Amino acid sequence: SYLKGVSTRKVEAVIAELDIELSHTTVSTLSRELDELITEFRTSKLRRYYPSGTAGTLIPLGLHRLGIDPALASSIFLTTTTDVFGFFIFLFLAQTFLL
Repeated sequence: SYLKGVSTRKVEAVIAELDIELSHTTVSTLSRELDELITEFRTSKLRRYYPSGTAGTLIPLGLHRLGIDPALASSIFLTTTTDVFGFFIFLFLAQTFLL
């Protein structure tokens, strides 16, 4: 039989290799709970805006789309973006605490 596309023999092999005992019911319950958590994570919206993470994702994708190797070219853009955001965060914190 299959458990979300993975044969139960493979699941049994992993369990045997880990030297633990789990029933088929426990494995099914755990996989169902894990599927629910993954679905919840994938459908949830980000609660905050992360400029460094956004820049770290979009810059390499944009460079790849332009035909430029992202591994070679993105470091300067990413470093600059992170430094600029860090500088402005520093100024904001200084203004908040000093004024």
